[in-house]
Amino acid sequence: MTPQWQQVKELFNDALDVAPAERARFLDDKCREDVELRREVESLLSSSEWETSFLESPAIADLVEPVKGKGKRLEPGDSLGHYEIVGQIGSGGMGEVYSAIDRNLGRQVAVKILNQDFNRHESNLRRFIQEAKLASALNHPNILVIHEIGETTDSHYIISEFIDGKTLREVLKERTLSLSEVLEISIQTANALAVAHRAHLIHRDIKPENIMIRPDGYAKILDFGLAKLVEQNGGSVHASAEPTDGQTAGTIAGDETTTLRQGQTAHGVILGTVNYMSPEQAKGEPVDGRTDIFSLGAVIYEMIAGRTPFAGDSNSETLANLTNAEPEPFSSLGVRVPDEFERLVAKAVRKSRDERYQTMDALLSDLRALSSSSSAKRGTVSEDVYWLYLQGKCLVGTHSPVDARAAVEYFENAIGLDPVFAAAYAGLAQAHVIASHGGGGSQSELMNKAKDAANRALEIDASLGEGHAVLGEIEYLYEWDFEKAEKSFLQAVHLDPRCELAHSIYGEYLASVGRFSEAIPEIRIAYEIDPKSCANQVIHGRILYLARRFDEANVQFKRVIEIFPQWTTANGWIWLVYEMKGDYDKAFEWLIINQQRNNVPPDRIETYETAWRQGGWGQVGEKMLEMETSQSPTANFYATARNYVRVGKHDLAMEFLKKAFDNRQYQMTWLNVDPFFDPLRGDPRFDELVRSVGLP
Repeated sequence: MTPQWQQVKELFNDALDVAPAERARFLDDKCREDVELRREVESLLSSSEWETSFLESPAIADLVEPVKGKGKRLEPGDSLGHYEIVGQIGSGGMGEVYSAIDRNLGRQVAVKILNQDFNRHESNLRRFIQEAKLASALNHPNILVIHEIGETTDSHYIISEFIDGKTLREVLKERTLSLSEVLEISIQTANALAVAHRAHLIHRDIKPENIMIRPDGYAKILDFGLAKLVEQNGGSVHASAEPTDGQTAGTIAGDETTTLRQGQTAHGVILGTVNYMSPEQAKGEPVDGRTDIFSLGAVIYEMIAGRTPFAGDSNSETLANLTNAEPEPFSSLGVRVPDEFERLVAKAVRKSRDERYQTMDALLSDLRALSSSSSAKRGTVSEDVYWLYLQGKCLVGTHSPVDARAAVEYFENAIGLDPVFAAAYAGLAQAHVIASHGGGGSQSELMNKAKDAANRALEIDASLGEGHAVLGEIEYLYEWDFEKAEKSFLQAVHLDPRCELAHSIYGEYLASVGRFSEAIPEIRIAYEIDPKSCANQVIHGRILYLARRFDEANVQFKRVIEIFPQWTTANGWIWLVYEMKGDYDKAFEWLIINQQRNNVPPDRIETYETAWRQGGWGQVGEKMLEMETSQSPTANFYATARNYVRVGKHDLAMEFLKKAFDNRQYQMTWLNVDPFFDPLRGDPRFDELVRSVGLP
């Protein structure tokens, strides 16, 4: 008969206080003929020997007595600095968690306060502070954001973002997830862990309780308190213990066994909850990023099957299953999933780490490929139609007006074969939008066609995230209805959190209205969804330029050139950024590079070089203006206005900005934040133009 866990827990805690050499005699006396009780306690005692002195932590929380704080509990209305407590939202072995209002910024936050008893031990404080530092170093939208770490006279605390959502555990108790939901949560979690691994951090406690799901579908990883720095040594990645005096974190290759024996001060058990820990964790062996791969694989298995892959009737049985048993195939559990998905999960939870995915990036790549094959064909059953659609998407992805015009034909052919293929209408709308940016047709006509196509996509499938995203793009770039556009972007992200277009254009929108701290995470999400998108990398640089983070902007644009040397647009932004910095030598150098890479005739380049020698950057500006105004009437009026500002002709700059306004050039959405027009700010004509666009 399986013993009661309260009995196991009490005996386990008592045994920890007995010297190791005396424990066998102690258990003889306490267990007598109860073989099962003794086996459970010995299993936990054995596990506890693998605890690290670096981050000693009870990982099987229900088997270890929580630390009871003896201080006064915070009540609603109490203050902690400029944070006003709203109420308690959780508690555990480390301390208590409260919701609070940041009175300085008017936002809701979470406050984690270390219990007083826990607070007295230096190792506990190290773990508490380590958790905050590790989490705060990982700036990623799928990882809990740490705002502040601090202390009062009698406690330490962490201030983090407040997540309005439920743990994955709570979600799984409420309902069965669809395959698309499982993939979405898996992709977001793997993406965040991949970032952590690149920073040489492994989590070591991935489980449903440590993944929060917001109402909009965003997943957030919690509790990097068990995380460990890792180092690369001879091609492999090893977990590293906390440095001793004079040593640097991340440089000491250690394992779970050695570090515990340096000092056992906590009643801890096994790092990582049993049902989700890797076999190497269960054996107390060194761990690396592949332990997180195993744990995530176990979570994915549970999301699909409704049970963990190695669960036993007791912890000792589960530990045995981890090292000896194979998970049941989904088909034997009555669950149907694509064969590719079953193979993916099976590879993630292989017992031998050498047979698993070797990197989180590799697992993430396969999850994304599976997601694309599962969802992109939505709305059509024809391979021919789908192929036409993909060709159109590839052309649209270059953000070239010429390619966009070619893409129109592919989307129209797909629609001709399948008139109710919603995704093709959304693609057609996007192609018209991009084509309108490069002349070759009436912008108003193209944008009207784009809106008709976007509306048709949503008539067919109102849940199509991309349809809402491109509709928002039209409302933002052409109609200048900023409030309506933001609603469309948020709806797109709510319906499809992995919609690359929604995050990309929403990032641009947020920058144009000056919300840069929100814009940069959005564009990063976009190119994490599609790392091959050069356009999103350029947009990221442009947002940094508009935010006046000039050094970062040029680093980003130069990265684009390194990865995508054929994308010459980035060269033009580099010299513009140097000009904004006042570094005219570099600005001229990159202007010439830009001319050469765009195959500008040599005589034009010579004109610029002569102007530079004769009159410096001011004379070059005059020549650029001369070249610009000699072009056809389809010239970029916004760019011409910049050229007039460059040479100090502000009245003419205002004339061309008015022309850009009358032609509804999309760049006018940048007007309120573009640093180039700072000399015009305060001019009533300029301020009125900003208001006319509808910008705040």
